[in-house]
Amino acid sequence: MFTKFKQKKISAVQLDELINTCKLIRRNKYEQAKVGLFKEKQEIIKFFWLDRKSFFRRNIYTVSRQLVYNAEKINQLGFTTTVPKYWYRCDERQVEVVIYDFLPGITIYETIAATNSCDILKPFAAYVAKIHKANIYFRAGHLDNYLQDNGQFSLIDIDNARLGISIRQRAKNLSYMYKHAISNKLDFFNSYDFNRFVDEYLDVSQLSVSQKKALQKHLNNYLIS
Repeated sequence: MFTKFKQKKISAVQLDELINTCKLIRRNKYEQAKVGLFKEKQEIIKFFWLDRKSFFRRNIYTVSRQLVYNAEKINQLGFTTTVPKYWYRCDERQVEVVIYDFLPGITIYETIAATNSCDILKPFAAYVAKIHKANIYFRAGHLDNYLQDNGQFSLIDIDNARLGISIRQRAKNLSYMYKHAISNKLDFFNSYDFNRFVDEYLDVSQLSVSQKKALQKHLNNYLIS
């Protein structure tokens, strides 16, 4: 997983300065810094702690490397997402850090709540079909991890994305969107009809008839599991 973006080593003192100067908005279950904001610079800072990872995940295939690599590739494919500005590693504290500009827009959930309308879901279904066609498997692709700004979509939290997607994984992505909404007691897929959303996705997916049938079969299995 090669990336042209170069990582810089920092000391524990420099790490503490980053933590103390940002506004922490999320901690992990071990109460370590996870996500912060530099409000004046409009930058997001994410911390990826390595101390509980395997040797491979600490030193070779780290989550922050996956984020940097994904950002590079997804932007090259023509989709708006995170653009890392700084990528650090602190060996003393066993943590990696990525800083990137805050992306404009609000999430799909926020859009539906703000407009009291599900109209955004039709163009969003087409957008999901397009990223799938580009071979992007966005594993954390619930509707809080997509932004829209004046109808233009972007992806956030892309460390869970992968390049390469099967028909089964397309179905898994779609079912996850539905299940995440239901588990968060958001019932707009009932009023809009999730089947309608899937049909709108399929209309622009450019899948063959047999591929559409296979996707629908996988999707039904995921929805009842």
